[in-house]
Amino acid sequence: MRFIPPHLMALVTLLIIVVWVMLVHQFRRSAALQKFVADTMGDDTPQNALTAYEAARSRLANQLNRSDLDGRTRQRIEIALGIPQQGVVIDSQMDDRLS
Repeated sequence: MRFIPPHLMALVTLLIIVVWVMLVHQFRRSAALQKFVADTMGDDTPQNALTAYEAARSRLANQLNRSDLDGRTRQRIEIALGIPQQGVVIDSQMDDRLS
């Protein structure tokens, strides 16, 4: 860092922080980039997928305890968790996108 004049150190530090935040933001929004990194790092394994699935099921089960949950979302969570429904037609995600 001796090539950078002392009065520009704060600006260089700020630039590095801004670039880092932009890269993290882009990574979080890009599923393809996340998959590439997971494949590269060797994290895309059946064990990791099972752990993520179990954690997601647990979070969904916890969401059912919320009192401010609307009926349709509650029904979709129950269907996703495999809780038996009486006389319910299962909606697909495609129906939501078309309307």
